[in-house]
Amino acid sequence: MQNQPSLTFGKCQQITVKALLAVAAALCASAASAIPLSYASSGLANATYSIDFAGIAPDTILGATYAAQGISFTELRTTNDYGDLFPPSVAPAAVNFDPDLIRSRVFEFDFTPEVRDLTFFMLTSGTGGVVTSYLRGVPLESFDIITTGPVDNSGFFGFTDTLIDRVVFSIDGDGLAYLDNLAFNTATDTIPEPGSLALVVAGLVGFAASKWKRGRGLVSTESEC
Repeated sequence: MQNQPSLTFGKCQQITVKALLAVAAALCASAASAIPLSYASSGLANATYSIDFAGIAPDTILGATYAAQGISFTELRTTNDYGDLFPPSVAPAAVNFDPDLIRSRVFEFDFTPEVRDLTFFMLTSGTGGVVTSYLRGVPLESFDIITTGPVDNSGFFGFTDTLIDRVVFSIDGDGLAYLDNLAFNTATDTIPEPGSLALVVAGLVGFAASKWKRGRGLVSTESEC
């Protein structure tokens, strides 16, 4: 039986394959480099959209109030409570009360289309929890809400350098979450998704394989380019 050619790359082919794999690794690292922002002193500057709920009457169920900006809210309404006590927030703001004025343990932002960066001011009282970003139903990044005392846990939070279309807040117990000064950028720049990266890597591997096929696997490791 005739021996089949082995998968042996020449010196230059080895260099090419290593370079391609390095590019693939860099792409994967870039897509995974998004770091949640938590307890920061400021949010996004010069964002595509900024929302401070100015002009919205207290106790308004937010829902699709800002649909023109590509965002909708679930289980949130406006309030004047705590207004002006925690700069830079200025009343009114959003708070986690459902239509029956019961504090919501789960509430969310939804974006259509996706956004690339999001920050918001949040104050929490007597609660812990977690905030998670999603893209097409897949959880991406999250951060914990830390409780150190009543009505003193405030700062800017968010997610940057990654595509998201949903942010879900899961609050422990009967805690209060007060939100203001939302800012986000629309997804005008394409950032590779995991599925897209898989296609890129597959393409790179296919390119390397085509080089091998042209040499029929018989190229010596000492061959030149």
